[in-house]
Amino acid sequence: MLCAAVFLNHIQFYITEYFSGRGHGFVEFIAKGPFVMMGSSWAYHLWFLNCLMIYVVVLALIWPLLQMVPGARAFIWVFKLINRDNLYIVLWPLFMVLVYEICIKTGITTQYSDIIHHDLFGFVSARKVIFYSIFFLFGLFLYKDKNLLDSFANFKIVNIVIFSFSILILYFDLSFKGSWLLVTFCGYLINFQMSSFCFTYFKKFVNSRNERILLISDSAYKVYLFHMIIVLFLGGLLIEVNLNIFIKFLIVTISTIFITYLLHRRLIIKNSYLRFLFNGEFKDSVYEKKKIST
Repeated sequence: MLCAAVFLNHIQFYITEYFSGRGHGFVEFIAKGPFVMMGSSWAYHLWFLNCLMIYVVVLALIWPLLQMVPGARAFIWVFKLINRDNLYIVLWPLFMVLVYEICIKTGITTQYSDIIHHDLFGFVSARKVIFYSIFFLFGLFLYKDKNLLDSFANFKIVNIVIFSFSILILYFDLSFKGSWLLVTFCGYLINFQMSSFCFTYFKKFVNSRNERILLISDSAYKVYLFHMIIVLFLGGLLIEVNLNIFIKFLIVTISTIFITYLLHRRLIIKNSYLRFLFNGEFKDSVYEKKKIST
């Protein structure tokens, strides 16, 4: 995560600066460091990795303490209670909104406004870390509780109803500039229902050991990691070329898919160190194991 977040965002910013005419020499760029030259917005499409690193580090530090503190077990029990009987699709967003409400009422959001809303050393803001923490916590419970995972991957009529009402409330509330907490609550509800739909769809239609599916699955993460760098580089090369914009789009799209896939197949999975840095594993993927076994 650290390698992908720092290295790939670093390269991405350098390409952006170079083609925009604000670029520095590569040696100067490296010498001065990314934080000095990138200011407070250097992390681009891989910003979520910054949040994920914080969640993993914090969890690793506090987990041993949670095992020793009696009250912490009650805290975990409350979350397990929330996950029962499909109530989680409403109670998890409600929990986060209550956290926001407490922060507002106690004056925390006002007193620490600069820390909450501004990126720390161009890395990530506390607002993002807090906002997306609900999904990390819920993901942990999905990982630990198979019954919860099966329930979440079962999109029902109630999910459609909640999604539809949230869209309507969000639309009218934004139109009339109503409660910020209501907007946040509906936003969380929509995210949960969309995630549930994706889980359901992939479980029913994509969860197989079909060789093509395994191939796409195996390469998807690397395609995501590297695609923006390729898009920016090719876009920078083609921006002054006298071609129809749709032809440029096709060239960039097809070339990006092809190049990122080649990076995955010919470089990353061939080297155990690169596989660890950009995929988090030393072992062969399911697709590679299937190829070896056949």
